[in-house]
Amino acid sequence: MRHIDCVATGILVICAGLGIYGIFYAWPGEFPPCAVGHLDDPQKLAVAELTDIAKWGLGLSVGLVGLFGSILMGIKEGLKFTHGGRLLLLSAILCFSFSAYFALVWRKLLVQAFYANCITLITTPWMSRAFDVYTYFFVGGLAIVASMLALLVFSQK
Repeated sequence: MRHIDCVATGILVICAGLGIYGIFYAWPGEFPPCAVGHLDDPQKLAVAELTDIAKWGLGLSVGLVGLFGSILMGIKEGLKFTHGGRLLLLSAILCFSFSAYFALVWRKLLVQAFYANCITLITTPWMSRAFDVYTYFFVGGLAIVASMLALLVFSQK
């Protein structure tokens, strides 16, 4: 195995391991007790912005998973990747898949909090963990894509 193949395999294993850890870390568990309250206008704006971030990230993640999956399966013609490049592409797919999953989890928790009129839960770890893990996987997927592009640019002669 070439050095880049070993590194790509390590990245794939790390992504899978962190994804499994993220599921346990961000698992909401029981609905916590909360104080009933109402949102002020600045709080409504903040929640709307977070919801938009999750919505856009979810759309981008699903789109990138579809694009990279079609390239990996050979359905869409594109660049020809080495074994290490395919492993990195699979790692990016995994990161964006986990990102989409945690964005959905966060949105579900937000709906539960609003339905129960428990707006105080928005800032608790019960909800913020899912949003944090969603963000980390999205940024991780972007970092892997950036490293793939750098490898493609510098490997061309």
